[in-house]
Amino acid sequence: MKKLYYDSFNSNRRTELVKECVRYINSGSKVFYILPSREAMFDVRRLFTKELGGIFGCHVFGFDDLEKLILGKSINDAKIISDLEERMILKHVLKELSEDTLFDKVKSKPGFLDLLIHTIRKLKRLHVSPEEFLSRTAELKGNILKKCEGFQSIYSGYEKIKAERGLIDIDDIYLLIV
Repeated sequence: MKKLYYDSFNSNRRTELVKECVRYINSGSKVFYILPSREAMFDVRRLFTKELGGIFGCHVFGFDDLEKLILGKSINDAKIISDLEERMILKHVLKELSEDTLFDKVKSKPGFLDLLIHTIRKLKRLHVSPEEFLSRTAELKGNILKKCEGFQSIYSGYEKIKAERGLIDIDDIYLLIV
């Protein structure tokens, strides 16, 4: 018997759904519980441990893990980098920027790095490459154009390092699926 439950993302409903899953597990079924975040995964695993005494007969994973399962062997040649490695590559790209860029005073700030990561992820999910980003912003003028050009050089430097080393980040997996 196969059943699919889809519900809003809140902890009250999550507890009820785990109890429902435990009933299915106790009747001999297997359960796959897919969540959008690592924090929610830890919470659900904790709930399964509390209700079931462990996480036997259930598979709790996130959308990123689901993407990896779907792609299977097609990504075996590339190494998927972690968030920490992503940050290290971007820090290296930022360090290599010339001192006369608009980002010189903020390039060592953690908030700026977070903003870069968020922006790159968003652009990748919109299928915007560094080159396309530059062509879409080419008509801008003044400081905003300089900022866009600076961002594009960071984005393309990040992608270049990954390509040279045969690496992909989690957002590249999404591009491989589509």
